[in-house]
Amino acid sequence: AAGRASLREARTGQEYPEVTPLLGSPYAYRCLGVGSRAKKIAIVAVDVYSIALYVEPRKAAAELGYRLRGGFFDGRDEDSMCTALVDGAFSKVLHLTMARNITGQQFTDALEKRLAPRLSLSDEGEAALEAFTAAFSGVDLSKGTAVLMRFQQDDATEVAVCAPGADPAASQQPLGTFASPALGRALLELFLGGASVVEKARAEWAQSGYALLDSDTVRRKTDRSDVLPEL
Repeated sequence: AAGRASLREARTGQEYPEVTPLLGSPYAYRCLGVGSRAKKIAIVAVDVYSIALYVEPRKAAAELGYRLRGGFFDGRDEDSMCTALVDGAFSKVLHLTMARNITGQQFTDALEKRLAPRLSLSDEGEAALEAFTAAFSGVDLSKGTAVLMRFQQDDATEVAVCAPGADPAASQQPLGTFASPALGRALLELFLGGASVVEKARAEWAQSGYALLDSDTVRRKTDRSDVLPEL
């Protein structure tokens, strides 16, 4: 929509709406921040994709508030918030936009190098990674193509590819839906874990997570103050 607020990723110039439905969702997601992934070719850093993390804001705020009251965020550190964003019982979406032309195989080859050591520890994880990789076979990820990974509360991971110019807010035919908790967690931790491939974005996501948490705390206090005492 015209005038819709967005966040601009500095290196690639890619813009992501601050609040938007995704993949035909009946509710809007909130963007917690943006970043980019670069790969060194010779001595030059070449941008591969930009990335944004979206969460279902009301459920995320409620979940983070619950953890706060349980003492989970005593240190307000980056690791605690990112763990809560990975584990939280709310829908979240990683939205990647290609900054250069690559193939689906190149994309999954890069991910597989980091995912395989973890997922190969179980037959279920290994099979899920094989299915995830196979789904991208023959897929063209030209510059401007979006890859969206939606992590559902039922532990399924839905993956969709949007051609350049297509609206990620609209319903898309999924490239695949993977009912593997191990795959979903491994993908989330690739970006949100301690060895994140997008460190600056991870720091921004944590900061925005605390801002969302603070907004829920203010809302709860306001709700209580709005209750009039009996006379």
